[in-house]
Amino acid sequence: MKGPEHEEATLQRVLEQIAAGAVDDAVAALDALLRADPTCRQGESTAALLRGLLHLQRGDFAAGLADALAHIAMHPEDPAGWLAMGRARAGLRDFERAERAFGEALARRPGWSDAHWHRAATRAALHDLGGAVEDLDQALLHLAPHAEGTAREARICEMRAQLRLMADDHDGARGDFIRAAAVWASRGRLDQRDRLIAMARDLGLTASP
Repeated sequence: MKGPEHEEATLQRVLEQIAAGAVDDAVAALDALLRADPTCRQGESTAALLRGLLHLQRGDFAAGLADALAHIAMHPEDPAGWLAMGRARAGLRDFERAERAFGEALARRPGWSDAHWHRAATRAALHDLGGAVEDLDQALLHLAPHAEGTAREARICEMRAQLRLMADDHDGARGDFIRAAAVWASRGRLDQRDRLIAMARDLGLTASP
């Protein structure tokens, strides 16, 4: 009978496969692990959650939801499981339950930028523009220091600009376009900077940083 050492070695190999882009091989290895032991885990994460995240990456939201539910059944206080559930439900266009799942993630990890980002998109789909903007505010406020000045910050600002335009907040949208364009410029992505500037000008705004 294969024990914890085998499971740990397999999970380490799975992580290496993911890093190498061999997602199908990683899923196959996790399938085998979970058939042998549905509770298989490494540290705070479970094989079910890891496989679920890979399913989400591949756009298989139903399978991702099943794995997220399995993880939550074992570890209901882990916010990562609730975030995965929310992403899966959003992918299945079950936006109301997705919003609740993101709320559960935030109840367990207040200020989690990723959860605010995903809930913002869900609230926008539910036509709750004010709630979506509030979530993006929080996503930026709690952005990890290593993520500042990165594509994540630029995308949050661009999404918030578009929502503010929908709410007729042109000054706020202009500021977000400027911030996003400045981030892209700082990363040497002048194509993205120029795209935002052109978009803002088409909308009657000025976005030059």
